[in-house]
Amino acid sequence: MVSQDVHHAPFVESRATLVIVVAVVFAVLSLGMLLLRLYLRCRILKATGLDDWTMLVAQILALAVSAMTVVETRYGLGRHLKDVSPENEVNQLTYLYINVILYNLTMNVIKISFLLQYDRIFQADGIRTVCFGMMIFVVVWAIVQGLLLGLACVPLSLLLPTTARWCLPTLPVWYASAAVHMVTDAIIFLVPLPSVVRLQLPLRQKLAVLSIFCLGFGVCVISVVRALTLHAAADVHDPTWNNTNTAVWSVVEMHCAILCSSVPTLRPLIMRTRSGIKSTLSRTTTTLRGHSRSRSRSLSKSHSRSRSRSRAVNTPRTVDIEAGRLQHDPMPELHLVDLEALARGLGPSISEALEARSQVVTKGPGKVAS
Repeated sequence: MVSQDVHHAPFVESRATLVIVVAVVFAVLSLGMLLLRLYLRCRILKATGLDDWTMLVAQILALAVSAMTVVETRYGLGRHLKDVSPENEVNQLTYLYINVILYNLTMNVIKISFLLQYDRIFQADGIRTVCFGMMIFVVVWAIVQGLLLGLACVPLSLLLPTTARWCLPTLPVWYASAAVHMVTDAIIFLVPLPSVVRLQLPLRQKLAVLSIFCLGFGVCVISVVRALTLHAAADVHDPTWNNTNTAVWSVVEMHCAILCSSVPTLRPLIMRTRSGIKSTLSRTTTTLRGHSRSRSRSLSKSHSRSRSRSRAVNTPRTVDIEAGRLQHDPMPELHLVDLEALARGLGPSISEALEARSQVVTKGPGKVAS
């Protein structure tokens, strides 16, 4: 008999799949957008700048953060601490420590790329001065921020318990870092708006340009959402589970910032693609009209021959416009109407044709224009 003692594996609650999907999808999106940007600048416009290469560095760092976030799921990220072995816990916290430093470095490199892009687009001295000052601040802050985060108790004290006596309190450091991130982001995304508002463009075009430069404020919203997850992530009682939301929103924030930086640079490629589509449609329409015109001409000729035979049998009285001789015609004929144009919907209406025909009748013989 089959034993009734069936042992089921214990259920392990996990959000690792969510972390992996988000990390991979957003990494692919931002990488694809950046490759389009570099293709446009290198192959079509042949005008690359420091902002492009800085963003390439940021993309490499962002891919490294995404890859290590996925590796963290192998060692316990997305699972409760009770379901993670001590060895895996140490490995996960090690990758977390590296990721915290790399994530903030990536965000600062992205900020510098934005500022270089604005410095390249806008030539006003005021904007260039603001961009230069902000770049100096971002570089200095990146160094200070790296030191503060490196000395924060989470995850440092979990990896090295002896540091718990002198490490920096985690939440104040994380909140200060997030606050500076959000403030600098808001300032950077506000920099180009006054110049865009002053552009001499039709309202519709101006709104379109404004909307492109305002995409960055979406990153500010993501930063706020991420900041709301920091309190739970700092909880040392279940770090592998509580840090999941922060890891997800960190990945989303990085790659969305790269996407927002690359979108404005793709306008020439979009316009070129639209022009190609319009040209193809125009050629297709011309070809279809040519076929329609040929068919209309053949129908018109057939109709004219049939009408000529009918008049020859029934009514010998016709209008001879070429010779200027007008003979009695009992009713206006529609042979003055461009049948081909009517078939295309481009010619005069029937009422207009009748009016033109009546004017010919009233002028009398010899006054009809050829």
